[in-house]
This record gives sequence, structure tokens and C-alpha cells, in this order.
Amino acid sequence: MGDVKEVPLSLFMTYAVAKKGILFAQTAKDVKAGTIVAEVAPITHVLMLSAGYRVADNGNLSSSKDNAGLLGVKYFYKENVQCQFNYVRNQNSAKRDEVYVTFRTVF
Repeated sequence: MGDVKEVPLSLFMTYAVAKKGILFAQTAKDVKAGTIVAEVAPITHVLMLSAGYRVADNGNLSSSKDNAGLLGVKYFYKENVQCQFNYVRNQNSAKRDEVYVTFRTVF
């Protein structure tokens, strides 16, 4: 997290492996995923934009790629109220395009 020319910028990277045969990986192979996401707030405390990419293996013996691109917008209506819009483009899935709209309050 930091600023670039006084614009807040965050970069997140994750990687995880679930070994086959456990609760989260009832599959023939290990389940793996790595994600990188960048968030920028062009209007501080009001608007945040995010973009990311997931490289994943869902553990199946065939067609195991589960990669996806993600785009998001967060609008902070008031200090503890936000509206979030997320778009996910799955590359190898029956659910190719997914859209999520969320309204949240944070206390």
C-alpha cells in the first residue's frame, strides 16, 4: 500500500495450495491458486478501482485450468457504507462471466 503521485495504490499477491484428499480439495490432484490484484483510488475515500488475475488449477485430471481476470469498482457512499461491483471473466468454466453487486455497511 502506498501512493503514486498522491493517488492511493495497493498491490496484493497471494498463493495457496490445498493438498488432494482434504476437505477443500476432494480432487485427484492438489488444488492451487495464485492471484495478483492492484487497487487505485482516483477519488480518495470515494472511488476505488481494482484489477487482477488468478492463475489456478482446480485439481481435476482434465480441464484443470481455472484462470480468471477480475475488475472491480467500489463506491463509498458515506464513511461506513459502500457499493461494490465486481466482474469476473473465467477462462475455462461453464460460468464464463460472473457479475457481483454488493452493498455493505461496516461498523
